[in-house]
Amino acid sequence: MKQICNYIEEHYRERILLSSAAQLLGFNKDYFCRLFKKSMGVSFVNYVNHVRMDRIYHDLMESDEDILRIIEKHGFENQKLFYKMFREAYGCSPREFRAEVRSDRL
Repeated sequence: MKQICNYIEEHYRERILLSSAAQLLGFNKDYFCRLFKKSMGVSFVNYVNHVRMDRIYHDLMESDEDILRIIEKHGFENQKLFYKMFREAYGCSPREFRAEVRSDRL
């Protein structure tokens, strides 16, 4: 799993297909899915999205870059899904989060 996690860390900005990840390790897709979830405690897709979300979180805190640009830069293709996941993870929208971070710095 370390090999695939390293691969995700290096390529999270790109579209990472489950089948490609499985092929990297020489497994079929179904077996890889089960193995990944058993080893990591989350599905492959959730893990990839978590890595992306972590990078977006840091960019929102430390840059003034446009939110949509940050989302795209870190590999999220579905904005609606991103906003839903962000709200579930942090309890607010990315804009509200950024405003709160800025007000805390003052």
